Amino acid sequence: MIAALVLAVMPYHVVVSRQVLLDGPMTLLATLALYCVVRYCDSGSARWLVAAGAAMGITVLFKETSLILLGGLYAFFALTPAVRLWIRHVLPALGVMAVLVAVFPMVLQRSGHSGTGQSYFLWQLSRRPNHPMSFYPHVLVSSVGVLTIIAAVVGLIWLRQENSWRERLLVAWILVPAGFFTLWPLKGYQYLLPVAPAVAVLAGRCLAAVGTMPILQGRQRVPLRRAAMAVPALALAGVLSVASWGLVNPSTSGTFLAGTGGVPGGREAGRWLQGHAPQGSQLLAIGPSMANILEFYGQRRAYGLSVSASPRDRNPAYQPVDNPDLWVRSGQVQYVVWDSYTAARTPFFAAKIRDLVDKYHGVAVFTSTVTQRGASGAPTVKPVVIVYRVWSS
Repeated sequence: MIAALVLAVMPYHVVVSRQVLLDGPMTLLATLALYCVVRYCDSGSARWLVAAGAAMGITVLFKETSLILLGGLYAFFALTPAVRLWIRHVLPALGVMAVLVAVFPMVLQRSGHSGTGQSYFLWQLSRRPNHPMSFYPHVLVSSVGVLTIIAAVVGLIWLRQENSWRERLLVAWILVPAGFFTLWPLKGYQYLLPVAPAVAVLAGRCLAAVGTMPILQGRQRVPLRRAAMAVPALALAGVLSVASWGLVNPSTSGTFLAGTGGVPGGREAGRWLQGHAPQGSQLLAIGPSMANILEFYGQRRAYGLSVSASPRDRNPAYQPVDNPDLWVRSGQVQYVVWDSYTAARTPFFAAKIRDLVDKYHGVAVFTSTVTQRGASGAPTVKPVVIVYRVWSS
């Protein structure tokens, strides 16, 4: 119950990312796979391992990086001889998982775009890092909650005499993905979402154990024992609630990190385009991330100026803009979009967007803003997305 309370108030993008169409189900199914493994270790029944394989297969369909969770399970079984893993149980589980994962390449093959899938895989392996190695320790730790992690670690040390294969499973489930994605060049919140429930369980175990301290035993000390468990649990939940509240409310930030989801101003700009830009209009944004947002909400084709012309240096799903001047001059693009998020990351292409606006008499037809506190403490209005109408002549 305490673990559920901790998980419920854990910052929103850590528990169920705002990219809920993929990351929410991915986290849910990964947790279901972990639960099935626990039931298998507890009962030894093959059907639970097969169920875990099925859940893991669907998890991989939502996010292929979930495969690294198998490394955590391998480490657990390799380091836990007390839990017997029978090959006659493993093979059906892996078979079910393989059948489900095979759905993705089969769909690509039937659609005639298997080459695109291969190009995407190679691009993921060779793309440049989007964040430094300190990304997860610096950002995600504060999002999960320092007190939550401290409670989980203290519980493992304090209750080490009671640690069993259950705690070892949770630790392997956390450490293997965390270590892998720290070294992996590509970073994003969503990659470590499946470890959040395991952290919450370990933290809840520590808080629940407070009530078992010898000094609190005895019938006359029942109220004190309950208070000793409730107070730290509520305190931890309160600290996490502050961070969660800031995430479920409109953001006032002009920057964003990969995988956090939610870019203030993007949806508003897209909806403005849907209601005001003529059908068939096309847009040119600084980068593909903002272009995707505008295309989704605006239902207008959008391109990213920063998309590389080299196939090995770009996402195969993106189309490069080989000659942006020609695109605007010929009327192929009618709107140019500047946004502070991408501009902070790629000032070179942000300057190119500004040049196009100046050269082709761009007029700001929509501006999305956020209110921030300035250095003096007074609120200031900052533009985050500006849509310009440009003219070919």
